[in-house]
Amino acid sequence: MTSEEITEGKTRLAISPKVFFNPLMESNRSITVQLLNSFFKKPFTAIDALSGSGAKGVRIANETRASLVILNDMNPNSKKLMQKSVSLNKLKNTEITSEDANVLLSKHKFSTNFVDIDPFGSPAPFTDSAVRALLPKDAVLGLTATDTGALAGSFKNAARRRYGVRLEKTPFYNELGVRALAGFAVREAGKYDTGLSVLFAHATGHYYRVFLRTHRGKGAADAALKQVRLLLYCPKCGNMKYGRHDSCHGTMLSLGPVWSGKIYELNLFDELDTELPFFDLHRLYQRWGKKPEKFVEIEKKLGNAGYKTSRTHFSRYGIRCDASFKEFRKTLEV
Repeated sequence: MTSEEITEGKTRLAISPKVFFNPLMESNRSITVQLLNSFFKKPFTAIDALSGSGAKGVRIANETRASLVILNDMNPNSKKLMQKSVSLNKLKNTEITSEDANVLLSKHKFSTNFVDIDPFGSPAPFTDSAVRALLPKDAVLGLTATDTGALAGSFKNAARRRYGVRLEKTPFYNELGVRALAGFAVREAGKYDTGLSVLFAHATGHYYRVFLRTHRGKGAADAALKQVRLLLYCPKCGNMKYGRHDSCHGTMLSLGPVWSGKIYELNLFDELDTELPFFDLHRLYQRWGKKPEKFVEIEKKLGNAGYKTSRTHFSRYGIRCDASFKEFRKTLEV
């Protein structure tokens, strides 16, 4: 099999037209390496369960403290290509397999520090096995979803089938999709008396990505599940909150259940970590019939009122703020 060599990060990679490799996912791989180096200060084990060309797994083996990385893909050409990349980097900390991902993960029950699930489409069919492969305390689960139409609320039936959630298209659909994915993982982990919290989450290009940390025991699982809640949203005025309905200018939609906790325990993007999704300034000012103010002016008003703010990678029009919707609107004198 013919191949060519490229360099990504600090790693030499062999790629071939016969094996799936997406150059647009370089950010996914680079953020994964950054997060693992931030979280694991000692040697750790990892499983790249759906490796494809092996780009992510080989980079983890070469650029982090990983003592063992299992690279797995059922495509026989993948194994040959991964072996080339391993040789190019003279790695001694890899194992290459060609198994069904769920079968492989089931063989490593409660024993792995980091499991990565990066499929073409939804990670839902692999999440249960991935959770069971993780150590029950201080391990990390990485999930990528490219079925963003379902998680963004465009394909409601698909969201219900795959993730057990009700979603609608909202101005903050990217963050809602990330929170829906995280909430799904928390529910899967709860079956095994394991709690999950979100280390970091982002929406980049055509995919959603979440990293979740394991916490041992029934109490941790119960505490995590309490943070998987319905988000109430009014499409007429923009009001949103977790919990029970209250008076609003329109009918509030019940969305989720989704993760209602914070999403930046490791704050790689330097954003304000809030429990509510970001506020879309363009949409809100449009609904309020008011000309949008400059971001710095809005930030100043909120800051003078005692609230923290930041921009968000989820939207160019978005602002994160630790105020409730009613506080936010009142402060901007709308």
